[in-house]
Amino acid sequence: MIDFYILGYPTRYEGLTTVLMYIFMFLLASRNFEFNKKYYNIFIITIIILSVYAVFQYLGFDPIYKKWIRIEFIGRGHSTFGNPNFLGTYLTLVLPIAVFSFVKSGKWIYLLAAGLVYLSLLTSFTRSGWLGSFTGLAILVIFFLKYEYNKKHLAIIIISFLIITVITEIQTEGRVISRLFSISKDAGKVLTQAEGYEDAGANRIFIWKRVIPMIKERPLLGFGLETLGVVFSERHMDEVVAEYGRLIIFDKAHNEYLHMAYSTGIPSLLIYLVLVGSILKRAFSRVKGNHMMIPLIASIIGYLVQAFFNLSVVTVAYIYWIFLGILLRISLYPDDVGLKITSPNSKI
Repeated sequence: MIDFYILGYPTRYEGLTTVLMYIFMFLLASRNFEFNKKYYNIFIITIIILSVYAVFQYLGFDPIYKKWIRIEFIGRGHSTFGNPNFLGTYLTLVLPIAVFSFVKSGKWIYLLAAGLVYLSLLTSFTRSGWLGSFTGLAILVIFFLKYEYNKKHLAIIIISFLIITVITEIQTEGRVISRLFSISKDAGKVLTQAEGYEDAGANRIFIWKRVIPMIKERPLLGFGLETLGVVFSERHMDEVVAEYGRLIIFDKAHNEYLHMAYSTGIPSLLIYLVLVGSILKRAFSRVKGNHMMIPLIASIIGYLVQAFFNLSVVTVAYIYWIFLGILLRISLYPDDVGLKITSPNSKI
């Protein structure tokens, strides 16, 4: 079990060493970030490549060999992240960046990036990613209207997204809308505790109902990093087999907040929430001093929304912690990050 604490559960590897790396990346970004146009363009190109790859996977073209476990993702994009849910988390973080860049500058490369990210988000069919991304986009629109950003560019983005949605809905024969409506359907089942409600949210309720009592059992220190797979199986193996007809290892709570409380205790969860909340509060109060914070605020809040239904993974979480560190740095030193945007007319 000590290996799980230090290195993490096999295939997850989010043990103590990884958590320390997240903290290191956060501190590094918060102290040293400086905007660089060259690196930013590389970042945008990377977004485009990963999104195109995800769309190709959805269309059935994937030249990279996948292990048998990935077969279940046929018809859903997952890019290089190995799971549509993880792709959805990544897209939630980067979509506001691409959208803001286009609305701010009007450059076609940013419109292309935003459109491809949105298309790959739809074809991932990841509901948590949809909820997080739509939240982030709503926050962006509020800022755009507040600071009177170019309404023509904003209209182009909205129309482009609507066209992509309609075409995808037609191409998937109604799958997008059906998937979207399943969110409210599952929510209704949970609220009324209708038959089969534990299966709602892709079995998340089944997991949450059993993780919450564990949190109550050790509320201060938790059970330790990356131990859920072992403890859950030891306690609920018979229930899992009876429910699903086979043994399934639930090594994550599929809710970052519950998982953190289970792993390291409620106090650590509260410290984390206070940290993130204080950074966001500071950013909101100082966003007028540098609008670079606008897409980062949208990205981070979007991530926090999707995290209620998803899990932290090493392929994406480090980006979130870097974004959080960058947001803190800009809010503290808006004049010292290499680019200061104070109006819709500022150059990017």
